[in-house]
Amino acid sequence: MRLKLKFFPEIQEGFYALSFEEIKNNVRRIFKNAFLIEGNKLEIGLEELFRAEKFFSSLQKLLNSSGKPLPVSLVPEEKEGLFRPGKIYLLPETAKKLRNQVKDWPYPASLIPWQKFYELEIPSTKDSPSKFPLKDLLLLGPFPVCPLCGLRWHKSTNCPGVKGEFFEFPSFLLNKTPQAMLTFFLETLTNKASKESFKFWSKRLFYLRPGVLKNILAANPETWERMPRKGLSGPGGNFSLALEALYHGHLDESKRRFNEVDSSQELLALLGLIFVAMVKGDYAEAIFNIEKAKTLAQSPFLKAYLSFLRGWLSEIDNKHFEAEEHYKEALKRDRTFWPAKYHLARIYIKISPNKARNLALSMTSISEAIPLLLSEPLFIPFSLELEKEIELFFESRQREAIRKLAQAENALRPITKTIPEEDKNIFQERINELREKIYNGGFKDLIWAEQKAMELSLELQGYLFRKVKKLREKYKELKIEYEKYENYWKNYPYRQDAQEFKSMLDSILKDLRSLNTLFEGNASKRLKQIQLKSKQIEKNLELLEKKKQELEQRRKFLKQLNSFVKIFVILESLLFGIFAAIPFMEHFFKVEKPPFFSIEAFLAFSLLILLFSLFYALRQKN
Repeated sequence: MRLKLKFFPEIQEGFYALSFEEIKNNVRRIFKNAFLIEGNKLEIGLEELFRAEKFFSSLQKLLNSSGKPLPVSLVPEEKEGLFRPGKIYLLPETAKKLRNQVKDWPYPASLIPWQKFYELEIPSTKDSPSKFPLKDLLLLGPFPVCPLCGLRWHKSTNCPGVKGEFFEFPSFLLNKTPQAMLTFFLETLTNKASKESFKFWSKRLFYLRPGVLKNILAANPETWERMPRKGLSGPGGNFSLALEALYHGHLDESKRRFNEVDSSQELLALLGLIFVAMVKGDYAEAIFNIEKAKTLAQSPFLKAYLSFLRGWLSEIDNKHFEAEEHYKEALKRDRTFWPAKYHLARIYIKISPNKARNLALSMTSISEAIPLLLSEPLFIPFSLELEKEIELFFESRQREAIRKLAQAENALRPITKTIPEEDKNIFQERINELREKIYNGGFKDLIWAEQKAMELSLELQGYLFRKVKKLREKYKELKIEYEKYENYWKNYPYRQDAQEFKSMLDSILKDLRSLNTLFEGNASKRLKQIQLKSKQIEKNLELLEKKKQELEQRRKFLKQLNSFVKIFVILESLLFGIFAAIPFMEHFFKVEKPPFFSIEAFLAFSLLILLFSLFYALRQKN
């Protein structure tokens, strides 16, 4: 059976201080006496394959791997595929022949399907009990490290994570529990993997995505802690056009437009030019623009961010000591900028593993850092410890949220007999919603529920006082409303025909006095009675308002009728007097009788007076 040594320079670069050539020499020295034929090719008989455990364990000791993945695997000769580091892969036909033999080996061994091969799992190649053992795949790839996402799966000019809201990755994952995150991570790289899954991983180092520029421009945060996490709209103009061109890979156009940005936005334009240079792979130009931007930066966050970008370029150029200085400078500028601490832990894996572990563990209480900590391939040596710490942190937050919810329930319990049924149901629904979020939600739900449970507890503690105060104010409003109707009644001219209104007024006055009595002493114990009485008075006042409208209509009618009668009688009397005086004047003063003097004319004038009086009465206002 022919196998070959497949070396992983990405693993050497991330985990080992030894050079790649030194590692290859050490590996060959381990295998040369038993299997090595020439170069990286091996000839191994099936009956000798059980000796692989000895050689892999010897290699672990020689390289002092301490849980790090080994930078070499045994794979079938002349067969290409996706191979993980520190593993043994066999062809299906070889695995079939070997299946019965592994049962007799002096240590546990198993054959596990992997892609179109089988992985021979032995103690020295077995994954740690992490829930996401495939994270080492995030280190592998045929390309240089992409400066926008940290992956080697594509060229920087083809990074699928270049476009979109910068906080998309943590925002999505913080809806999940730690266990659900790990399960999701595993699915994206196994049977449920898809093009979208691979695109998802390119958004992981979210603070390196160009979309962060929109948030910086819109908010100009003093510190990273104050940076808005939600997507913000761009300002328009050349800046937005330059960013859009960058999203679509039009780098020359993007650079031109960033250079044309208004001088008031020079710092942001330089940040844009840094991203353009990074995508192009022109790190010298990116560094030049970083140093230039540093002279303009005022806020602690921007100073920290620029130092961080400088450190990141050193990190992907494998200059870890230089990167360390820049990351430390970033943390000095802005202590809340945890990505600098996170990347310090990454580079310490190679130069100071204990520091790396301590730094990583110190970030397990930073919610938005948790998706990165759980998926970081460079933290494989202590990934299980990280997972446990994060799970403990989640459980502690859950316990705290449960405690605050219990406080809210305890505050509700003694007042359930006092408060109205409607309010009790509303409070109970809110508690049920919080309980659902606490027990079944992710980090985001848990943090939200914890805050809301505390607010609800405080709200309930002061509920009775506020409710009584509110009802007292309501009582004053009802009393003022009553007095308005009382004054109306006093000035109403036709009271003898509106005794029903008076009875309603008396009834409401009696209820108001009764309500005032309920407020005496400890009113909180009579909250239901007070609320019912208030609603009853309010309802009666509404009925009184309707009755008032009826009275107003009647008053208006009677006023119009009175005006009609008065005008009609006066004018008709005047008309009658004129017609009665004409015969007298004709007889005594020999005045000729007017031509309109007739019974028909009298009736016509009377009709006109009637119409005029009616029109005048209808025109009368209230």
